[in-house]
Amino acid sequence: NKNIWEIWDANNGASLHPVQVMIGVKSAKLLRIGGMMVYSTCTPNPIEDEAVVAQLVRRCGGALEIVDCSKDLPSLKRRAGLSSWKVAVQVVDKRILSQYQNENGKFKTAEQIKESGLEPFDRKEDGSRPWKSLKFFDSYEEYVDFRKQHPLRKGDLSFPKTMKPSMWPEKDLEKRKSMHLERCMRLLPHDQNTGGFFVCLLKKVAPIPDWEGSDTQLESSSKVKPMEESASELNEKEEKKQQGDKLSTVQHEDNTKSLGKDSKGKAKSGQKLGNGKQNGASTKVAEYKPVSTDLWKTISSAYGIKDKDNGGTFPSCRQLFYRPSTIKGYVLVPEEESKGPRIISLVSKSLADIFMRKDVQERLHVISAGVPIFKRNDRQSGECKYRLNSSGLAFTKTEISDRVIPFALSDVANFLSYSLFTPSTAESKKGKIFSPGVPMDKLTDACRQAAKTGHHGSNLLKLNDADQKRFFDHFQTEFAVVVWNARHSISPLTHENDLKMLQEQLAMVGLIERTDQSEEIESHFVAMNERRIVHENERKERKKSDGKVEAS
Repeated sequence: NKNIWEIWDANNGASLHPVQVMIGVKSAKLLRIGGMMVYSTCTPNPIEDEAVVAQLVRRCGGALEIVDCSKDLPSLKRRAGLSSWKVAVQVVDKRILSQYQNENGKFKTAEQIKESGLEPFDRKEDGSRPWKSLKFFDSYEEYVDFRKQHPLRKGDLSFPKTMKPSMWPEKDLEKRKSMHLERCMRLLPHDQNTGGFFVCLLKKVAPIPDWEGSDTQLESSSKVKPMEESASELNEKEEKKQQGDKLSTVQHEDNTKSLGKDSKGKAKSGQKLGNGKQNGASTKVAEYKPVSTDLWKTISSAYGIKDKDNGGTFPSCRQLFYRPSTIKGYVLVPEEESKGPRIISLVSKSLADIFMRKDVQERLHVISAGVPIFKRNDRQSGECKYRLNSSGLAFTKTEISDRVIPFALSDVANFLSYSLFTPSTAESKKGKIFSPGVPMDKLTDACRQAAKTGHHGSNLLKLNDADQKRFFDHFQTEFAVVVWNARHSISPLTHENDLKMLQEQLAMVGLIERTDQSEEIESHFVAMNERRIVHENERKERKKSDGKVEAS
């Protein structure tokens, strides 16, 4: 994650460790005996990975075991979990930091830093800071000694004072061996072209004992044995829970009446709901709804998709859902549904059959589910007003037979060069530049003809048969990019980082050549800017003249 990389340091992981342990313990308590849970992160940092798992095993007193998954998913390349590691602490030298700040405590400009004779740094390129350094500790005791030598208030060094003993490996080698941390799985990006992940499957084999003190303590403040509950005690608890649920339903109905809602349960105009929000803004999570068969017929026919219900291979329409709300200021606000769902997501069959049922969602709040594959766009031509979403490309790229534009690799090279271009001068950056994309006249004749005779709006960019085979030989997958086919250009509907990675991969294996087209592309964007300014001025003049006519 490029944005995180610019600001991440070792102390970020240290601050998350206690939270991750707490979440893990609470999740383990929800499991039945014999139930399993997956603990997974998107970081290789052992403080957030093996250290958390080790503390969960330790904290739960043998009630959790790490499951050996070495024989599962044999084609997945993974590495064993770590059993030993050092803990890194980010140390800030306040003396050096003050040299890079002005009298107001703000950072000096690059010119001022150069004039001061200080070491320059580029926070966007590598995230380094001259006043920061990493200090590694083999044990918690070594860290405590360092903290005593450098008092935080009076000393020149700044570093976190809340490091936990659970961040370090278990001292007792026999106990450490019995944890079987090697059963954890580490997935590294360069092993199988994936993201970086840590995965651990845990199984609950006994009741979790009571614990006095923080979840990150190495042992409970008082030894309390787990109390096994008999079947009659469990049944009694379940009956009490059901009675409590009924009471809460009655209270909810009474509260609904006291809030002045109408017969359909809607708040009367201008009245605030019980959570203090004005009607139209509620903190209650909106339920997912199934996509209608009529809407799916419109979308599937527009893109030439055949689902399993109609003899194809695309997932059934019963796995498509949408949430009739949008997020505004972290609050879910119901949106106007007359135009259709805003985002359509695809969920797995098991999720659709169990969790997405209306009766289940009344009891279980589904925060997020599925992969967004279609997004409404009213500018799309034709009856279908839904464009493809790049996040769902893995499910759609092999299923779409219509709205496909065949490119040659030379077209892809031009497409990426124009799409990733950044103006170099302040003059070129003035105003809002239209969506970057390759002009039609920069494409080969066959590609340009296919784009002009094709559909306006969302399309799938693929390679012609010969180049697709060359691509597949290198990457064992089909090439596809979501694009917008406009009148004069083709623009990406894909994240810039994904396009950069694609360009680097294609150039690395020799499928495209990266040539310097900066002057040509910059002049193109400058001309686009000039046309945009002219069009905007013309629209403003028309609005003024229309207003004068109405006033007269």
